[in-house]
Amino acid sequence: KELGIEFVSSTAQELNYHPKYNGSKEELGRKLRRYFFEKLAHEYQAQAIALAHHADDQIETFFIRLLRGRSISGIAGMRAQDGWYVRPLLKWHKSDILNYLKKENVSYLLDSTNLEENFLRNRIRLNLLPMLSTIDARWPKTIPSCIAQLQQTDIFLDKHCQKIMLEISDPNNQNHINIQRFLELDEILQHRIILILLINQKTQFTPTTALFHEILRFLRSNQSN
Repeated sequence: KELGIEFVSSTAQELNYHPKYNGSKEELGRKLRRYFFEKLAHEYQAQAIALAHHADDQIETFFIRLLRGRSISGIAGMRAQDGWYVRPLLKWHKSDILNYLKKENVSYLLDSTNLEENFLRNRIRLNLLPMLSTIDARWPKTIPSCIAQLQQTDIFLDKHCQKIMLEISDPNNQNHINIQRFLELDEILQHRIILILLINQKTQFTPTTALFHEILRFLRSNQSN
């Protein structure tokens, strides 16, 4: 009200959007929120959608994806900018934000579900992170530093992968690649190229190691035949 900014809210039921449910309430909530944000962004002709993720969220995401055996791209975590979405608070810890709110006498709301340990993220937040403080109190600085290095590595690999794709693809269609030259590449580059091709084709898929191995097995078997 003080800034003259309109506040818009909605319930999941009001959205009339029914994404595929994969068993994860967190993922379902994320899809509903994204749908709501992007719908409003179109209506208001917005240039960006700002999310409130902070450094602790980033660290929790790092451990979630590490436990699930994700690739470098996965454990490299959230980016400060990802298309439409920006995360201006990503370098700040939750304690920094709470201290600021207290200093400026700003009221805020707490989500009661953050205390429910049936969610993996909450178990990491409530159990693992406090335990890390007893092991090595430097983790709030060292883990974000590690994540930053992983992101730099991921960016480098992406650039290198794009260069390789230009060399092995049809000049008139980058989605058509030379299979023989592709199979000569290191496996980490093969996985990234497969990922890029699937995304370019707007294929619905879950990026698992098993999926990539099955695609590679198929390509090798056809090559030998």
